Amino acid sequence: ELIEIRRERKRNRIKGSILVAGLFTLGTSIIFGGMDPANQGRVFVPAREILPRLPGTIALGAVFGLLSYIFNQRKKPTVVCPKCGTVKYADDSPQCSCGGHFENIDDMKWG
Repeated sequence: ELIEIRRERKRNRIKGSILVAGLFTLGTSIIFGGMDPANQGRVFVPAREILPRLPGTIALGAVFGLLSYIFNQRKKPTVVCPKCGTVKYADDSPQCSCGGHFENIDDMKWG
């Protein structure tokens, strides 16, 4: 069960990173059309300029997706109640509602 929870969290981080990369790529492909002096004041890129911009925007999107994946890690450790098996992120409450105490899941020994 705990392994499945970790897998699900990792899948969600990957999905979120792909979404960030895709949105960044799409946004930078069609927005910021004012870079060329002939197109100053335009918000959107002219259609003829989208394809030449794709390699650069895909590379930037991949970088931002990777950064999103790296920085989207949970800093709080996962804790578990050995008495009832409740799993949560560490917070100010070290005691479980069942009367047990939460312990860091990485410090536990499974037998």
